Amino acid sequence: MARFFGCGHASLMFSINNFCYQEELQGPNQNVVYRKMWRCLLRKYWLNVRRSTVQRILQEEDPEGSAQRRQRRLIRRDYFSLGPSQVWHIDGNDKLKPYGFCLHGCIDGYSRRCMWLHVGTTNKDAAVVATLYLNTVNQLEGCPQLVRSRHRECGGGCNAVFFSLQPLRIEAFWSHLRPTVVWWIGVFQEMAAHGDLEVGNFLHKGILRFCFMPIIRQQLLEFMEDWNDRRIRPHRGATVPGGRPNVLFFLPERTGGDNFLNHLSQHDRQQAQHYCKPPGSDVGNEPLNRYLEEMMANMQRRVPDTWQEAAQLYIDLVYIASDP
Repeated sequence: MARFFGCGHASLMFSINNFCYQEELQGPNQNVVYRKMWRCLLRKYWLNVRRSTVQRILQEEDPEGSAQRRQRRLIRRDYFSLGPSQVWHIDGNDKLKPYGFCLHGCIDGYSRRCMWLHVGTTNKDAAVVATLYLNTVNQLEGCPQLVRSRHRECGGGCNAVFFSLQPLRIEAFWSHLRPTVVWWIGVFQEMAAHGDLEVGNFLHKGILRFCFMPIIRQQLLEFMEDWNDRRIRPHRGATVPGGRPNVLFFLPERTGGDNFLNHLSQHDRQQAQHYCKPPGSDVGNEPLNRYLEEMMANMQRRVPDTWQEAAQLYIDLVYIASDP
């Protein structure tokens, strides 16, 4: 083969190896270490190459990637947005779903402003998601140009709706909310460990929602207000400016951005109401919700203000509901 190409065996193998490296470095294997690349060449291209040769060629062909791999850093994609409401990122969070709570949020790509942060009994019903979307559209009297979401029914009035398995901006937002979510998971796990909560019990899950939903909703509201008012430091090489999300969203001209909000008439917003559905009660079951409200009235108890009060109310309601 080497004679056919008019070159030596070593030169031919080096050219083939370089071609394989270039092919792999343009795909998912651009972040792998040289050992995995060596196995890839052997398995995919049937090339038995020395590991030292693989390491040397990787350093020559991709010096920046080699440095990042040594530091265990991934190659991150650049994010572009020219102004507020050019794109909104919509997604749900299922970390609390085993306990009956589903989170849903929306982030503006330019300002990183949280448009809504909701907790309910589901985040998979597209009609409920459309209701959250339309409530924000009614407040702003307009909608974004683009929406990135897993839900097809939301995004009315947009030029386009993109469906992404991992919306970039909202995934970063969930990472900031993670400490709060982990704390609540710890509270519910402790209740389950003490025998007060059965995760698979329909009655327990409904009472848990009834007692804790207002507390979690208030905490998420405070988190959203703090998030929108905090200052985002500018980063070197960032394609979106730093500042306070509320200021960046409502005063984009101060940072050189354009407002991409599509203004919608009241008639158009009323037409979109046909695709929406109210979230419903906190319990998710109307007969159970009426029963628990009646028990609260008979016990002369009020809606709890703290998670400790909610936990005690849950224990009392479970005891009454379970009493034959």
